[in-house]
Amino acid sequence: MRKEFKMPMVAESVVEGEVGKWFVKEGDFVKKDQPLLEVLTDKVNVEIPSPIEGILEKIVVPEGKNAKVGEILAVFGTEGEDLREKVTTAEEADETESSEPKSQEESKGAKPLATPAVRRRAREMGIDLDRVKGSGPRGRITDADLENFTAETPAVPAVDAPTWPPPTEPKTPAEPEPPPTPQTPEPVPPPEDEPVPSEPAGEEERIPFKGIRRTVAKQMIKSRQTTVATLHVDSADVTDLVELRETEKLKAEEKGVKLTYLPFFIKAAVAALKAYPVVNSSLDDEAEEIVIKKYYNIGIATATDDGLVVPVIKDAEKKDIWQLAREIRELTEKARSGKLELDDVQGSTFSITNIGSLSGQISFPIINHPNAATLGIQSITKKPVVRDDRIEIRHVVNLSMAFDHRIFDGAVASLFTSEMIRRLETPALLFWEEG
Repeated sequence: MRKEFKMPMVAESVVEGEVGKWFVKEGDFVKKDQPLLEVLTDKVNVEIPSPIEGILEKIVVPEGKNAKVGEILAVFGTEGEDLREKVTTAEEADETESSEPKSQEESKGAKPLATPAVRRRAREMGIDLDRVKGSGPRGRITDADLENFTAETPAVPAVDAPTWPPPTEPKTPAEPEPPPTPQTPEPVPPPEDEPVPSEPAGEEERIPFKGIRRTVAKQMIKSRQTTVATLHVDSADVTDLVELRETEKLKAEEKGVKLTYLPFFIKAAVAALKAYPVVNSSLDDEAEEIVIKKYYNIGIATATDDGLVVPVIKDAEKKDIWQLAREIRELTEKARSGKLELDDVQGSTFSITNIGSLSGQISFPIINHPNAATLGIQSITKKPVVRDDRIEIRHVVNLSMAFDHRIFDGAVASLFTSEMIRRLETPALLFWEEG
């Protein structure tokens, strides 16, 4: 008895996913709860166990293809069944006729019986199936019938079109006319909808556009299409923060924690989000409501070999610098080893992308939809700064915040970053303030 395995709903908001990898192949016997496949959804690979025990007869959706929730991914059978029979996909099912025999009256004008493969081949050969007599069961047309039809059908000779109007008797001209001057025909440009393909200028390599890279691309397109992205840039003198981190690194090592600058920026961001709640929000387009979040889940953009993922630190306002540092490291390691779970990447209310370890002074982050804003942290560099009418060399960092101008205006963006800067320039506040 055959059983269909359909795309499960792995989360409430997920309606489709990409098949990343099948752990089994057609013909394998699969035990119940055995790892069956990985589905890439919302930037993570979700390992799905098999709810069915039996032989995997047919993989309907191959690796790299998308499937919606409820769509058939594979078909199972039990031992002893004939595995040579083909499984009908949704597209083939539309073309497959009912197996019930029809009366002569019912068959008149009906579509000829043929498998989808035979229909495709007939289209390629330019054969009208209504003219082919099937030799299979109930008159089903086979490949052999197509070959026989081609061999037996005589070629239609080309017939010259009649000349119209009919030629008349030539009149004798008074004087012979000079022969026409030959003209060079003008080159006909190719149609606009059929561009001439150009040859590659050199050696090329093609990489499949799938997996996390394709999922991230879809998220970016969605962000651009649904937000009015605007950029605000400001800078902070973080000299005191640099010194504080250096002194606290020893304490961090004793706690078994690698202390980076990111926990300090998260603490400063949470404080600023509390001061300006509209930044910690999203827009419900259908209800036409701005949804202010009273919780603070901070997404941290993380680069992996497969692309950018954004794991989320939940309830960041309840965690101190050490807890944040530890969780950042755990999530980063899971992201780079491909072990993030779906819950690890969902529910962010505000996101931070840190390119400080790389190079750059200004960037325009992509808003992590449906968040209202994403903060970009640039490189901390030494720059001349005027303090008390004197020029000093200080550590300075630029903050680039992309925000949805539909939700709040540039004035709020400026006030928000100023609130962050106040705490970054007086980093002791980040330790003294209650979550």
